[in-house]
This record gives sequence, C-alpha cells and structure tokens, in this order.
Amino acid sequence: MHHLLILARGDARTYRSADGGSLLDQLPFEVTLFADGSDGPALRALEGEHEIFVVRWNDGPQVASRAAQLHTAVPFTSVAAFDDRLVGLASQIRDALGLEGMSMRAAELFHQVLRNRMATGEWQAACVEC
Repeated sequence: MHHLLILARGDARTYRSADGGSLLDQLPFEVTLFADGSDGPALRALEGEHEIFVVRWNDGPQVASRAAQLHTAVPFTSVAAFDDRLVGLASQIRDALGLEGMSMRAAELFHQVLRNRMATGEWQAACVEC
C-alpha cells in the first residue's frame, strides 16, 4: 500500500468536496498530514480520517526528523506540498527519506522564479488574467 505525506496549509474545508466529503478519502493510498501550529487545530476536523501531526514549518530539520521517525513504522512512498511555500521543505524530506520527486535544487529554482515574478510585477500581470 502507498503512503502519502502531505505538508498541508489551510483549514479542513480545503480538503473537502462540495458535499462535505474528504477529497483525501478518494485517494487510493494512506494519507498522513503535517500541519503548522496555526493550521493544525483547523485541520483536526479531519482527524480520524487521516493522521495529523502538528509541526513548525520554520524548523525544517525537526519536521524532516519527525517524518523520518514516522517513515520507519509505515514508510512513505511520496511527499507532497499543498502550498508553494512548502515545496522546498517537501524536497528536503524526500531527500532525507530517499524518495523520488523534485530535488532541492529544483525547489530552489522554483522559489527563485516566484520571487523574480513578484519583484518584476509579472505575477500581478499574470493573475489579472485569472
């Protein structure tokens, strides 16, 4: 069985369909969520459906260490970030666990592109079309 670690932000509504069901329940694998202290209480509404651990995003090494501890019991097969700001941390965790996915270098380039677009105003121009 596959086991996905999701680095989550937002509240439980983000992970629910229009009828109130969990979008994550439809996935064909087990799901574990990491949420920051500010989002953790809101995501507790999904507790019971999925394992949820409250972590501190600003302590990347500790988050990676916690993922490694959980990985020994039920190994993760992949790590996903549901927020652009967590792409680098997801890469760090994948690297520490020996999982495939976006490399740390690719994550750094991704963030550099976002910073450049925001600095030059391209981001705002692109979003006007949204």
